[in-house]
Amino acid sequence: MGQIKIIHDNIGRTVTVWFDDARKEYICEETGGDTVIIRDRKRRVIGFEILNCDIDTLSIETIGKSIRAA
Repeated sequence: MGQIKIIHDNIGRTVTVWFDDARKEYICEETGGDTVIIRDRKRRVIGFEILNCDIDTLSIETIGKSIRAA
């Protein structure tokens, strides 16, 4: 797995996590909760989005290699 990209939209109150290039997005599937699964044309999961997410409740922890800010 390459880089992981995390995007927080404060206005839309969403957090999107990409495991692959966002331009590969083909279909999104709602899980029934506040999570949307993002898939490419081969139906592989390339990301997910958390809806109604307040940044005050978001905590990110890394294990292993450190992360760098963009």
